[in-house]
Amino acid sequence: MNSTIFKSLIFSCLFFITIFFGYAQTSLKPLDEIDVLHYHFYINVNDTTDVIEGNAAINFILLKQTDRISINLDSKDASGLGMEVLKVLYNNKVTSYKQKGAILTIKVLENNSNDTQKLSIFYKGIPKDGLIISKNMFGDRTFFGDNWPNRAHYWLPCLDALADKAFVDFYVTAPNHYDVVANGSLVEKDNLLKDRIYTHWKSSVVLSTDVMVVGIARFEVQDLSTITGIPVSSWVFPQNKEAGFKDYAVADKILTYYIKTID
Repeated sequence: MNSTIFKSLIFSCLFFITIFFGYAQTSLKPLDEIDVLHYHFYINVNDTTDVIEGNAAINFILLKQTDRISINLDSKDASGLGMEVLKVLYNNKVTSYKQKGAILTIKVLENNSNDTQKLSIFYKGIPKDGLIISKNMFGDRTFFGDNWPNRAHYWLPCLDALADKAFVDFYVTAPNHYDVVANGSLVEKDNLLKDRIYTHWKSSVVLSTDVMVVGIARFEVQDLSTITGIPVSSWVFPQNKEAGFKDYAVADKILTYYIKTID
């Protein structure tokens, strides 16, 4: 290849990589004002529409003295897709906010960097991405989180960056013909009125937002074993549970191998 053409191709690739990462940083920054300690995501889904209703309770500390902080959350666009913020509480007090693009800017009411602060963000909307609402290969309706690498903000108010990690709890309310799986351990599962079910999953380790996910669908579940105190199970669609359980039957052995091999 001609050296001039080769250099031009290299330059073009570097240019587009720079533009891509520059855009990602400007669209999701600034995120240097707070350190999130714990997310509590309350999510309500239904079968009538693709609208989700949410409340994100976020515990954090201020990293600097400021009168405003920023959270990532995709705003509603002209097509009607995106999240609409309904109300924001700062330490249980109503505060003002501004939503633009992927940034939700919130007025700080108590500017004390030494204390844990709390946000409660009430919102609703149809996710453009992140939470994929569709039908599986068998025609059944499903909801699956797919946040990699920074797509959590399309449905969850958060600091959507790989470097920021926090504990997470998911509290999901859904029609009772669904099962719900999420990060961590199952804490609670209750039947509610009007054919609804409530499920609470809790993580015991800090996670980045790209792996904070849920799965809401009709599942068949097989408990495999407990490894270092952690229960391992496989979740598959009912229509192919025989093949699915067979494929995932070795999952606990694989996990055991990696736990022993990788320190």
